[in-house]
Amino acid sequence: MKRLRNLVHDDNLDLYALALVALVFTALGVVGLADTAALISGTLALLAFLAFSQIKSRRQVAGLVADRNFLREDFPKDLADRRARARDYLFIGRSMARTLNTARGELRTMLLSGARIRVMMVDPDDEAAIAAASLHSFSGSDPRLLVQRIQSALAELDSLRAKTGGNLEVRLARFVPALGVQVIDGTYLCAQRFEYLPPGESGPILALEPRDGVWFHRFAAEAERMWDDGIPWPK
Repeated sequence: MKRLRNLVHDDNLDLYALALVALVFTALGVVGLADTAALISGTLALLAFLAFSQIKSRRQVAGLVADRNFLREDFPKDLADRRARARDYLFIGRSMARTLNTARGELRTMLLSGARIRVMMVDPDDEAAIAAASLHSFSGSDPRLLVQRIQSALAELDSLRAKTGGNLEVRLARFVPALGVQVIDGTYLCAQRFEYLPPGESGPILALEPRDGVWFHRFAAEAERMWDDGIPWPK
């Protein structure tokens, strides 16, 4: 009974039925139990059935491609919801200015609920790193502006940690991350490639899960390596 239920819900049921009917008509033709008219009608019916099956398959493939479009121009729409529900969140980027601006409430909720948050950004006191990182901002390449954004983000994170008493750890990087990375609960990763003097939002942006294979694991491992090389803040 269980096998029958599995067969009924199998996505390939139509192909199984098509193969079975084709075998039946072939056998009938071989032994002479079906005349030419019946065989022609059966063949046409099988071709029509096959055409409908192909249409279904193409729609499924098109839907899958649309759902798993790895290269994006903007962040996934469900990123905020995923962050709000996270129990473990790792952020690595240049200044965190944009994320803090849009995710203050989410970060506060996470800390109050006992989630662990790790944040790493470029060290504002490292002139060489700041000069290099400023070349990857669409809002301008003035290192002084980037320093101000980082210092503002650090002050806000410090205030957030003090007010919530939450598990928030901050580290600074004396290098420019090749990617901005957000890892949520070790099962979802959003990565943004930093462009040189981009005209708008840097890209592409990728959203990956473990089922996406090797690149999810490589980006997640790189994020942890960058975190390990960070300097705890306050210093």
